[in-house]
Amino acid sequence: MGRTDKLNDLDVVVKADANAVPRRAADRLGWAYYPLDAERDVARLVFTASHAPLVCDVAAMRGGDLETDLQARDFTVNAMALRWRRDCASELIDPGAGRSDLSTRLLRRMTPWSLAEDPVRLLRAVRLAVQLDFAIEEATLTQMLRLGDALRLVSAERIRDELWKMLALSEPDRALEMLRKFHLLHIVLPEVAQMEDVVQSAPHDVDVYRHTLPRCALRCCTPRLAPRRARHRTYADRRNARRSIGALSEQASSDAARNRGCRAASRRLAGLVCAVA
Repeated sequence: MGRTDKLNDLDVVVKADANAVPRRAADRLGWAYYPLDAERDVARLVFTASHAPLVCDVAAMRGGDLETDLQARDFTVNAMALRWRRDCASELIDPGAGRSDLSTRLLRRMTPWSLAEDPVRLLRAVRLAVQLDFAIEEATLTQMLRLGDALRLVSAERIRDELWKMLALSEPDRALEMLRKFHLLHIVLPEVAQMEDVVQSAPHDVDVYRHTLPRCALRCCTPRLAPRRARHRTYADRRNARRSIGALSEQASSDAARNRGCRAASRRLAGLVCAVA
C-alpha cells in the first residue's frame, strides 16, 4: 500500500485462554497487561519502551477455527490472518479474498450480514475509505444506505470513538461529507446535519453547512497554521461565522452532558470549530 508508518497495532487470535496467555507473555517480556473484556475473553498487551507504543490485542477464537473467526469480521481487508507454526513458518488465511481487495484498494463487506451484525461498522467503513483512500464496493455501499437507521442501536461511546478517529484524519471534512451522503450525519451529529440548506446573507454563496465544513478541516489538519480567531471584516461576518459553528459547539456540549466519557473529546470538537469564529 506504500505506507511508511511503522507497525504499532497487532491482533492475535488464540484457541482459548485469551487472558491467561497474554498475562504470561507480559510477565516474561515485561509488557503491560490489561484485561479488556473478560466475558468475550479479550486482553491487551502494551509495550511502551519504543518511540511509539506497540499495542497487541489478544482474543479467543470464535467459531472453533480460524476460518470461521475471520468470517465474522467486518471487511475482507480486515479478515486476513497469518497462521503461526512452531517452525516459525506462516500461512496466509484469506477466506474473503482480502488480499486482492487490498491491492485494488477496495473496501468490501466480509459477508452480506457483516454490517447488520454491528452497525458501528457503517462509520468504520467511512473512516477506512477516507483514511486509506479506498473505494467502497457497490453492494457494500448499497447496504450502508439501507442500514443507516440501525446506527441508532449503537452505544454513544462506540459512535464517539469512531467520530474522533474521523476528526483525526488528514481529511475530516471528506469523512463528514461521506456521513451526510450516506444519511448517517443526522444520527451522529444531528445539529450539523441541520446546517444544510440554511441560507446565509451576502456575500456568502453557499449554505451554512458547506461554509463550515472546510473550516473544520483547516483547524483539524493544520492547527499550527490556522489562526486562533479568523479576522472578519464586518460585524455581519462575525455574526454569520458564529451562527455557522454554533450547532457544532452545541452538539459537543450536549454530548458531554449525555455521556461523561465524551467530555474531553467534546471539548476538543468545540475548540476545533470555535477557532473559526
